This record gives sequence, C-alpha cells and structure tokens, in this order.
Amino acid sequence: MSISAANAAYAGGNAPTVTGEVKAGQNELDFVLVGQATFILDGSLTAAQINFIDGTKVVSPVPTKVFAMRIGGTALASIGVVSCTSITGAKFVCEVSAAGTNTHTVIIAFFAAR
Repeated sequence: MSISAANAAYAGGNAPTVTGEVKAGQNELDFVLVGQATFILDGSLTAAQINFIDGTKVVSPVPTKVFAMRIGGTALASIGVVSCTSITGAKFVCEVSAAGTNTHTVIIAFFAAR
C-alpha cells in the first residue's frame, strides 16, 4: 500500500499554476507559498507526498524550507506533522507521527519559503 500524493490548494489567488511561475510583484527573497493539502492514510505508512501544483510542474524560486502543521482530517487527533523533507520545486514529503487507520484523512496547512 502507499499514501497517494496530494495536490495543494491555495487561498485567494496565491496558487502557482504553471512551470516557473512567479506572482507579479513578488520579490524572490520574500517568496512564500501558503497552502493546504489533504491526504488519505493507508494504515501502514507515515510519509505523504504533497505537490505544490501537480507533482511535475515546478514553482520558482524553489522553496528551501517547508513548515507544516495538521489542521484537521478524520484521523486520530494525536497524529501530527513530524517533518517536511525532500523539498523540490514540484513537491515535498510530509512525515506524520503515526500511520493511522486506512482511509482516514489528514489535512495540513503549510508555508513554503525560499
């Protein structure tokens, strides 16, 4: 089994949509994406891939850090975000504290920054 990748959702026009897109007026040093993603646990794994767009298109500049927190979902309330790793221009991996129950969801909010 595996946790399926989740595409991020963004609020109020903050969404990148095409390869290399940079929002108008955005200073590269201040680049921040604010989004959320929902993934479905599989009952055995604790790492889920979160796509900034669709997992193939990339954002620019490439984020170097991602801060995430759990904000909801149907999984046990004790399951939280442990770390965000493997950050690329297309995606990152979100590690949660437990595998949870098959078919339960975790919703995370994240800030990705350069």
